[in-house]
Amino acid sequence: EFRRVLFRSAHVMHECLTQHLGTIATWDAPRGGYFVWVTLTEAADTTALLPLVRERGVGYQPGASFSSTGAHGQSMRLSFAAYDTNKIDQGINLLGATLKRLIH
Repeated sequence: EFRRVLFRSAHVMHECLTQHLGTIATWDAPRGGYFVWVTLTEAADTTALLPLVRERGVGYQPGASFSSTGAHGQSMRLSFAAYDTNKIDQGINLLGATLKRLIH
């Protein structure tokens, strides 16, 4: 049951990313796990953008948080395991709209 829920959440995350961030980011479709790594295609610092995104009620883990050298500054880690599919859809929609406004 839990694996089926995770599979569905991962699928919804991928579909929502395609719809809302497809023009500004890249990622690999999740085939398991709990997270998706997303990389913005334009030069942007996801650590600096995070407070602005959180003001809109969504968030992510900046990629630089997972590097001892501060690499992966254009990347972010998004969880699909912690949220139901409605929250994933709402969150990715809002994240996409916010990021498009901030980086364009």
